[in-house]
Amino acid sequence: ASAHHMSSSSSSSSAPAGPSGSGAPAPRPLQYTLRSRAGMQSFATTPAAGDWGAKLETLHSGDSRIFEYNKIGTLLACVNQDAIIIYKANSGVVHRVIPRAGVHVVAFSPRSSYLVTWERLTAEANENKDNLIIWDIDKPEPVPLTKFTHKIYSPESWPPIKWTDDEVLSGRLVPGEVQVFLGAKLAAVVKRVKLPYVATFAWAPGPAPYKIAVFAPEHKSNPARVQVMTYPELGVVTASKSFFKADEAILRWNSTATAVLVQTSTDVDKTGKSYYGETLLWYVSADGSFTENIVLKKEGPIHDVCWSPLGKEFIVTYGFMPAQSTMFDLKARPVVDFGEAARNTIRWSPDGKIVCIGGFGNLQGSMDFWDVKNAAKIGVAEAHCAAICEWAPDSRHFIAAVISPRIRVDNGYKIIRFDGTLVFEAPVSELYQVSWQPAHAGAYPNAPLPAALKDAAKAPGSPALAASPAAVPAKPAAPSKYIPPHMKHRMAEASASPDVLHKDTNAQVKRYTADTPKASYPPGYYDDEDYEDDKKKKGKGKKKPAAQKKPEPEVEQI
Repeated sequence: ASAHHMSSSSSSSSAPAGPSGSGAPAPRPLQYTLRSRAGMQSFATTPAAGDWGAKLETLHSGDSRIFEYNKIGTLLACVNQDAIIIYKANSGVVHRVIPRAGVHVVAFSPRSSYLVTWERLTAEANENKDNLIIWDIDKPEPVPLTKFTHKIYSPESWPPIKWTDDEVLSGRLVPGEVQVFLGAKLAAVVKRVKLPYVATFAWAPGPAPYKIAVFAPEHKSNPARVQVMTYPELGVVTASKSFFKADEAILRWNSTATAVLVQTSTDVDKTGKSYYGETLLWYVSADGSFTENIVLKKEGPIHDVCWSPLGKEFIVTYGFMPAQSTMFDLKARPVVDFGEAARNTIRWSPDGKIVCIGGFGNLQGSMDFWDVKNAAKIGVAEAHCAAICEWAPDSRHFIAAVISPRIRVDNGYKIIRFDGTLVFEAPVSELYQVSWQPAHAGAYPNAPLPAALKDAAKAPGSPALAASPAAVPAKPAAPSKYIPPHMKHRMAEASASPDVLHKDTNAQVKRYTADTPKASYPPGYYDDEDYEDDKKKKGKGKKKPAAQKKPEPEVEQI
């Protein structure tokens, strides 16, 4: 199918009939957008067609600083030098235009009623004030609703204005408190969440009752604290936990709003084991019935934490390399160990059936795809030097990209199927950004998963690509490097020894069940039985050992 045909089919209000007049809806196209030195360009195809490089000519901009999809993928904002153009993502029709120069980054509200923009403070553009603007984009001509002065942009805390999923409430962090507003009426504070030195907050997903979690770091001799409250009684704390070793924190709610994970970190590791500080993980239930420090069985930093989209379990990748990956249930009990490997990134598929555990950034880009229900590896792949990794909304395709300015050579992206098969690869000169078009839940049907691979050597990889019709032709082998004669015997010894960073994780996967002996659980694991034993022992202190008499000095008699 041509790019024009795919654009028009994706923008129609009703799904067209399938092939041979069967009446079945045609497969929904997958769309992705990239931004490079040449500008922004969108692509669309159906996986069955395999035409992954088909351009959408209506979604192209030669002058693009950044782009952003809204939550369900119906709108695409493109930030140009002099304006922000908001397109209808499926058709490429211009939806709104905001004539504003110098914008650095944008964000949609959850229901796309508002757009948040941030620009650097300059005397010429904004008189060094009011550089954070909230726009009403429901109107044909967007107007600024509110302006704030926001000095520093941080990707971790962006956007500084956070809404509930239905946009009924919004919040803004100021020194000593979180101000709560009704929607976009940011001129009138309706509630205040007061907590000394509060550093971050997060709304729980879902409708009312609206829950909010706030965190304050430790200060002097006072411990750090996380609290959970429910609107409108924001003065009543429903859950609270205090702890030390917490200068910063990331708050992660599960999709059902029943629990929040608090990943804390310090700037300095006082034990001296890590140059990057110390990290800990805490589990806090929203109703306060259960708060616990997640016990990890391997020393080292926490690389990534990710909830399942279903909200029933979460995975932690942690420890010095090779890192360990473990899945926990809603009572913070270990359920599955995925083994050790050079991994630092967790990505759940949107349907929650598959998880990709990969090693990106300063690692070599190896990926393992796991069938979560059966705890079985179903594919492996590699994207060397990739910095962007993301699931498509169909939960069956995965994109990995090497981008500038982190790496200025060999930029490009790969599209990989969930069984590890490479379906498309394209080099792009100075690639800056790439992203799938999101979709609402249920937009794509659930496809069956293949049988688990019994041996990692049988996983789809480079040998299988030659037999795949959509596979990319293999690149010619690079010339071998020169090895001095006196080093050849050392290289031979190194190649004969197993690589400790790349173990076969299929052989290491381990399930924890009710029959698992307690001795095999992570050190320090604390369960309900231990809790009851401690209650019985409470008050029964140990007897102090009897004081030993000091020997009397010997005196020589004359």
